Amino acid sequence: MTVIEAEAVIIREVYARCLEGGSPGEIARELNERGVLTGSGKAWQPYAVRSVLDSRHVTGIRVFRGQDAGEGDWPAIIDRGTWREVQERRSYRASAYDRRGWRFYLLRGLVVCKKCGWRMAGCTSKDACYMCAKHTYLGPERCHRRIGAARLEEFVTDAAVELLTNLDVTGTPSAAIALSAADEAVINIDEAELVELKDMWTSRELSTREYRAMRKTVEDRITTLRRKTIVRPTVEVLAGLVGADARTAWDRLAEGGEVGRLNAVLRFLFAAVIIDEHRAPRGTFDYSRIEIEPNPL
Repeated sequence: MTVIEAEAVIIREVYARCLEGGSPGEIARELNERGVLTGSGKAWQPYAVRSVLDSRHVTGIRVFRGQDAGEGDWPAIIDRGTWREVQERRSYRASAYDRRGWRFYLLRGLVVCKKCGWRMAGCTSKDACYMCAKHTYLGPERCHRRIGAARLEEFVTDAAVELLTNLDVTGTPSAAIALSAADEAVINIDEAELVELKDMWTSRELSTREYRAMRKTVEDRITTLRRKTIVRPTVEVLAGLVGADARTAWDRLAEGGEVGRLNAVLRFLFAAVIIDEHRAPRGTFDYSRIEIEPNPL
């Protein structure tokens, strides 16, 4: 119930490094090199970093039997915007593998097939490209949509740098925006539906599989509405990358191999990179098939 400030400083650092693209292994190694111990006095391990990043307690969320149970009575160490941003960062795989060796796909977690609505991930074929996740399906659902990775990443990077060059982060709000009465009413209805679904599952009117699928649909709707109240930590995520020197700063990170940080910035700026069908002559790259959906900043 009481914040231990010496430990809180480390927790904030762990979240900041995650936003910068640091992996649990990298963060643990950095802390150990400085002689920093966990709250229980042990050396940091990747699983311990993941545990901190998974924690809802640090952002003031009460948990009961694995489910959110409202606001806690203790002070939050991590603000809700930063916490949610970190959860999004961790929801995607860090890289993909191709036959020429390990390749970090800069747009991981962002590329979406317009035909299927499914993610397009870095492929394991000879040529580096993003492929629809349904390319492994059998039958009519199979989707062969793909797009070259190098030119797509260059195109999206140019769009990001242009945005960063002209972005003004002064006066960034520090407080969340209250939900409208209509949104609150919808959330109340959805929360009542969750209770009803649980009762139906308890009474065996729904199978566990059906219950989980239906619960996720309702919870996703609630999450979407509640995100309106979240102030995304713009200044922290984009530190050092905004303004006239955005291109230089971006290239410096790229040359330094800080691709995780660059991916984190791209996912902060953009909600999705949507890929339509190829309409240009065979053998040419069709830029018109790319649609970049920005995030509200």
